[in-house]
Amino acid sequence: MKNKFKKKTKKDIYEKGYQTYLRNKKDYEKSNPSKEFPKFTWNKDYPGLESYDLDNLWKDETGLLKWINSLPNELFKKENVDIGKGSISILMTHMPSTRISSSGIKSTGPLKGEFGILAVDLFYRTGKHEFVFSSSNDLSHQPGSPEHLSQNYTIDIMPFGLKTKPVIQFPWYKDINECIKNNNLIYREIDTSQIDNRY
Repeated sequence: MKNKFKKKTKKDIYEKGYQTYLRNKKDYEKSNPSKEFPKFTWNKDYPGLESYDLDNLWKDETGLLKWINSLPNELFKKENVDIGKGSISILMTHMPSTRISSSGIKSTGPLKGEFGILAVDLFYRTGKHEFVFSSSNDLSHQPGSPEHLSQNYTIDIMPFGLKTKPVIQFPWYKDINECIKNNNLIYREIDTSQIDNRY
């Protein structure tokens, strides 16, 4: 059987994001002739919102179907899937805050300059309080609004029985010190009203 799995290349992902950007830029500049649309800044080596790798887990569709059919039925029940105990665990951010950028674009997702480092606790997917970190400079912005980050970045996907622990790769780090050392971070002024002094 011919392998029909076709993985999107980094070039494909970058190009699709860039085309979305160009459409939004054209619409924005038509509506705002005196304003300039922010630049597209995706990293060509790490484009898009997903950093997981499922290569070599299944040779072809037959291998994938064999894996699915080998799983117990309870792994497909909604209550197990919802708590990360299903056939797959998806490690993903969820940042549904709506913000208006300096360009006047309203979108659901934080602004790129709202924080320097994003910390994500993987507890609901791994059962352990494990944090991963990424610089907001390294995360790809929304294709249609370069000042906004996305709500959802996929850090890893863990198919049951095939991955026992997450594989963390750029733009994510297991160690905050590595994240700080390897990045040109956005620094923010301390807002003392946001400091929790409780013990």
